[in-house]
Amino acid sequence: MTNEIDEAYDTYPALIGTTNNDAYSLPERARRRSYYLKNDKPFDEEFREDSVQAYKEVLDGANNVLFQDFVLRFAEKIEDENTKWSVFEHGGKVDFLNVSRNIFKDYYHEMDQPLPIYFPQHRYDDSQESNQEKWRKLFLGSSRDDFTYNKESQTLLFKITTLDENASRYGDDKPSRIYKDALSPKVIVGTADGIDIELNAPLFFDWVGIDNPFEHQSMWQRFFN
Repeated sequence: MTNEIDEAYDTYPALIGTTNNDAYSLPERARRRSYYLKNDKPFDEEFREDSVQAYKEVLDGANNVLFQDFVLRFAEKIEDENTKWSVFEHGGKVDFLNVSRNIFKDYYHEMDQPLPIYFPQHRYDDSQESNQEKWRKLFLGSSRDDFTYNKESQTLLFKITTLDENASRYGDDKPSRIYKDALSPKVIVGTADGIDIELNAPLFFDWVGIDNPFEHQSMWQRFFN
């Protein structure tokens, strides 16, 4: 399935999944067609039996009435020539769930209920946020010696192949490849190929949401470095 997604060029999401693994990775073209839902809340084993019973009760009472109604309403949107399909957000990205979201807004309105706090009002760029989190954790968990900072050129040099030193020799999902795929092209100076990756420091730190620690060193830190 991943190979088929990777070779596709449509703009709709082809994969929806959940994971609690920070190493979640897909090829770049497949990743932007997926929807990533991170669930890292630990389950309390004390409620295991109760949860199974609650799940069974929900499943036994489930039906496809809502789905059928949604399909009919969506079909009406398709027939309506005034339906606006191309809604762009976040720098020109298509909000492909806009029509579906409006249908569910109608449901809440008809029930005279407010939209819940978790209801998304706009496109959520989950792939970008997961990539930013991945690199933010990598930088914060690394020694400052792992990243070589050049103050004059405002660049960072990172030997990304060091991520593979303790990794398995089998399989294609090398940590270095996972992090290369997750890195925004906007912060790369040159290309991501090779042993070292050169990063535009101001853009990189802005991307991961961290103040540049190399610009905030004390006099004693600079002396001993």
